[in-house]
Amino acid sequence: MFKLHLQNFARRTPGGDAPAGAAAGVERRAEAREPVFREAVLTLEGYYRIRAVITDESSRGACVAFSTRIDLPSRIVVAEPMRKQQRWARVVWQRDGTAGLEFLRDD
Repeated sequence: MFKLHLQNFARRTPGGDAPAGAAAGVERRAEAREPVFREAVLTLEGYYRIRAVITDESSRGACVAFSTRIDLPSRIVVAEPMRKQQRWARVVWQRDGTAGLEFLRDD
C-alpha cells in the first residue's frame, strides 16, 4: 500500500500543493526548496512512528508526504535512515497526507 502511494505521489508536482491560504505562484519561503525524493520516518510524541517521503527540502524546511491518516502534532522528529540524520521540525501546515515543516535549530 505504501509503495503504491509513493508511486502515485511521484506523479505529482514536486513539493505537493501549496498550503491553504497561499496565493498561487507566490513563494513565501525565505529560501527556495529543491525537489527530492527520500524516505523518512516521522516520530510523533516521542514514540509513534510513521513512514514518509521528503518531496522537497531546503536548509530551513521540507515538505513530506505520508499515507497514514493522522493529524501531526506541532513538533515532530524527522529521521532519514539512509543519511543517518534526524532533526526536530515544526509542522507549519498539513493537508491530505502532506505537511510543510520548518526545521528547528539545536539550541
